[in-house]
Amino acid sequence: MKNKFLKAQIFICLFLVATPIQYILSHGTVTYPPSRVWNCFQEGPESPDSPACEDAIIGWGTQAFYDWNEVARMDAGGMHQAIISDGNLASAGRPDKYGGLDQVRNDWVATSVTPGPITVTWTNTAPHETLYYRVYITKASWTPDQPLTWDSLELLVETAPRPSAATDNIDVILPQRTGKHVIYSVWQRSLTAEAFYSTSDVDFGSSEVNLAPEAIFSSDNGYCGGPNVDFSAASSYDPNGDELTYTWDFGDGTTAEGAEVSHSYENLDTAMVTLTVSDGEFSTGTTETINLVRTPDCNDLFCPFDAPRESALPSVNETYQFAYVKGDNGPDLSDMFKFFINWDLNNSGLYNFDYQTIGTYTSFLDIITHNFNETNPEVTFSGAQIERLDGSYFVTIDNDGNLVMVSKTGDFTIYFSKSEVEPNCGQVLSTDDFESDTTLGIQNYPNPFTKTTTIEYSLAQESPVSLKIFDLKGQLVKTIDNNLQRAGKHKVVVDLSNMNTGIYIYVIKTKNASATKRMILKR
Repeated sequence: MKNKFLKAQIFICLFLVATPIQYILSHGTVTYPPSRVWNCFQEGPESPDSPACEDAIIGWGTQAFYDWNEVARMDAGGMHQAIISDGNLASAGRPDKYGGLDQVRNDWVATSVTPGPITVTWTNTAPHETLYYRVYITKASWTPDQPLTWDSLELLVETAPRPSAATDNIDVILPQRTGKHVIYSVWQRSLTAEAFYSTSDVDFGSSEVNLAPEAIFSSDNGYCGGPNVDFSAASSYDPNGDELTYTWDFGDGTTAEGAEVSHSYENLDTAMVTLTVSDGEFSTGTTETINLVRTPDCNDLFCPFDAPRESALPSVNETYQFAYVKGDNGPDLSDMFKFFINWDLNNSGLYNFDYQTIGTYTSFLDIITHNFNETNPEVTFSGAQIERLDGSYFVTIDNDGNLVMVSKTGDFTIYFSKSEVEPNCGQVLSTDDFESDTTLGIQNYPNPFTKTTTIEYSLAQESPVSLKIFDLKGQLVKTIDNNLQRAGKHKVVVDLSNMNTGIYIYVIKTKNASATKRMILKR
């Protein structure tokens, strides 16, 4: 066995050294956990050791295993489920050559694994630029006496585009499983429709073992930093899928509970924050130092949406008919007829960034610089013939596919949209300056509150009533619109149990009056 493994490694090395990268040659497979085709190749196609590999060679010949890195489809183009039938996933829908990999049996050589982190490794003898890797695992109900089908798979991860590499590692979290299962991997190239497929057998053992959860958190105190911080433990996980509890120590003598919390610090430049997660049996903690100093001469972004985004700008090829400028000191785009963008992340190509009025068509490509293929993507205009357009902007795409450019001066945001409905991003609210309107007599109790609070108000005359609640970033979090209400006292119970702790602003509007106050959600 050792000699066979050595011969296999020598063969690969000679192949890599002597053979130039050619698209007509072989490309890659998963070598950890080793795929079926990789295991059979290592055993030696002429004299395999395992019964599954032996039967595959008897039934389908040796060539499939010498071509261990050609389990691929030239015509995939992302349509994997359309071109590969159930039962033929391991062979990439090519049972004539690789049908031995589709055998339904319980004795495929399997790698011992446990729930939790694992790194899936692709070894690529002819590297190519990658559109994505996908890693699946069979569902908990699947057993080795069943064929491998698309419905039997559960997606664990899909990666972002990657440059070409001889070895690619994909980090995944294996869920709780028992017995033998399959890790199924897809490598979709970016420059052609070609895709590669790999089937790895793994063994979780015969009994479930309760493993400790993993504590992971992120913090956000805004573009400029400062003492008001939002914390999220959304990335924490339990390998067994157990429900978790979350406990925070903010490092200033205060604590909180919940997956998403907010905290305001006083008189501190830094704080050591500890998150502890528990599954009821095991607890795990993690500590990070948070910088609380606000960046000097920094302006908070107005209407930021999710800018600056933490990933590259996704590919977008759209035509927008509407431009909305939110805030002050922005350009006048009222004469815009259409705005075009054609950005291809896979090729890092910006082919259109154009502006059309009724009488003119202007391409901005010659007067802009951008880094759309990096984190915190932004664009800078220099020499635009539109007043107040020059400058730098963070760029993002919202959930509806609209293009957002957030001025780094913090004064305004440009929103290119396909909708006639103007976006409602709220406004940055202050807790220090509230409207005072005693005619409505608004108050809420209890305040602070933990889950629900009752808002009470009085109407001097019959009127429609609107209640809106905002967070301090100006994002609308809840709306309660009531029909026409009679004169007198009224009460509304507001449930914010699913919101982050922190300060919220509520606004009540009637036909002739409005009032604004704050309320504090605590845990």
